[in-house]
Amino acid sequence: MKTRNWVWMAICLLGMARAQDLDVFVTSFAADGRIRVMGQEAEWIPRISMWSERALEQLERDWNLRLPFLKELPLELRLDGDRVGLEQQLRNRKLRQRILLPGSPEQASVSELSELFVTAMLTRLQWGAGVELPGTPPVIRTTWTSGAASSMIPGRAERLAQQALQTYDLVPPPTPELIRADAEVDSFLLYRWIQDTMLSQRNASRFFWGRVSRNPRFEVTDWVEVTPGVNTLRQLHQDWEVWWQAERQVLISEFGLEAEARRWLMQELNPIPRFYGLDAEAVDPHLPATLTEYGPYLEHPRFFSAMTQWIYRLQAVRFRQAPVFNDRVLAFEQALEMSARSIRPNRSPRKGIWEDAQELWGERLNQLP
Repeated sequence: MKTRNWVWMAICLLGMARAQDLDVFVTSFAADGRIRVMGQEAEWIPRISMWSERALEQLERDWNLRLPFLKELPLELRLDGDRVGLEQQLRNRKLRQRILLPGSPEQASVSELSELFVTAMLTRLQWGAGVELPGTPPVIRTTWTSGAASSMIPGRAERLAQQALQTYDLVPPPTPELIRADAEVDSFLLYRWIQDTMLSQRNASRFFWGRVSRNPRFEVTDWVEVTPGVNTLRQLHQDWEVWWQAERQVLISEFGLEAEARRWLMQELNPIPRFYGLDAEAVDPHLPATLTEYGPYLEHPRFFSAMTQWIYRLQAVRFRQAPVFNDRVLAFEQALEMSARSIRPNRSPRKGIWEDAQELWGERLNQLP
């Protein structure tokens, strides 16, 4: 009888211990104690800790600053709710922030989580700058919040880059003051423009973040004032269009987008001779022309320089692309090198080398998919 009572008591105590375990939160600190992750799903704690630390590191690197934290009040990510949300409170000039996640984080939207993380950091910027905030600071979403969040999600930036190149192949994207917060592709481009234009220069970066701290939601005049070298809305639009023309090529190279690189290659295989400083009486140098149509320019004093510049532009096309694609581009570069060698100062061109270059060019052109 005593043995049965002991066994029954042991079973009861074991059940109570397991029940208590369900109420115990596992806690982990990340980013030198600036982030605290709490939850009951122990397997998720290290994953969320690692993600949050990388997210903070990336934002500080992108924003070219160190975000303000109090050692005793880290940003808290809590895994015990049924939704994704951000709670913020300001007491005695001390900022308390908590990002809520479902108890099972796989149910959370990574986009929503990333945007809330960016939003929380914007509030920290305002607080660190001494901006007067209410007791419950509002959750503010800027037109570039989505773009910043997308940069933190593996694979998302590449997809948005492809969409941007396809959507704005013939027309430029909306200018900064016209971009909406819910336009994911446009927000992605706006964020990259901010990084290239404002955040790449120390003084411009300081001025930009000072303006963001005072009013994160920019008006037209704000965009004009924070953009270096810009004094009018027209200049802002010109700056944006010039940036976009260069950014198209940057996106293709940065993300290794082969389909877009093929379209870029086709454009580079038919440049405008006048662009390289060439002209001739028999043809119009302002029309696109392939190498086999450059015969009239052979004796032009800038022909060698034109071939060299053409090679450089093709080298840019194959940057970070697949080896098979690069082999095709290299063949065109070889034909241009042969064309450059066909030129002899103060003497007639080497017709044989020029003809071989044209033949190689034509062969490779016919082999393009």
